[in-house]
Amino acid sequence: MSDSVLVKTVLKKYRKYRLKPFEEIIREIFAHFSSIEGLKGKNIIELGPGTKIRMLNFLSSETQAASVQGIGRSIEWFWLPHKDLRRNMLTNSYLLPELKTRKSNSIDLIFSRHVLEEQSINPFILLGSSIYWKYIKENRFKNPGTDFPASAPNIQAVFKEAFRLLRHGGIIISEIGRESRNPIDDKYLKKLKPKRTAKRSIGRFSSIYTVVK
Repeated sequence: MSDSVLVKTVLKKYRKYRLKPFEEIIREIFAHFSSIEGLKGKNIIELGPGTKIRMLNFLSSETQAASVQGIGRSIEWFWLPHKDLRRNMLTNSYLLPELKTRKSNSIDLIFSRHVLEEQSINPFILLGSSIYWKYIKENRFKNPGTDFPASAPNIQAVFKEAFRLLRHGGIIISEIGRESRNPIDDKYLKKLKPKRTAKRSIGRFSSIYTVVK
């Protein structure tokens, strides 16, 4: 059975999770792990899920993964469902400082959707950041550092930390919504010395990147 057929089967079988936005990521998961069963015993992280835990919920409930967690800031709107699930699955922290606390060579799959690109952070989250107001005071928007969320230096540092966490044979799958905002180019990836990289266009502006350690 082809990967395309497998993906369509999963989307239909598990329609309650509303996984359609993650179709291309699921396709890459199948290409690397062969099946849902291939995730058994794996440690999985989603970068920047915000308040949307549908993919995390699916992976936690329907696979035999050892651990499934989302890392990133989120706004806890009172009307959102599944409050307990979000509390258990999400760190509600900025990506870079949280990733730096994690053990090297400990994760098998890291994925993100429209996160590892400049200006990807929710404006409400950014306005609540002390770093943001510090940059305004210092007039540093033209020269952001690695601590400024969703800037090119920050995203490159996040990717480097995510790569550090991967076990050998582990994979990062990143769907990029706008290539013009993508700071993870071939030149940068070569510095990490991955085992394999691939890029696949999925629309006029979007691409999906896979990096294997």
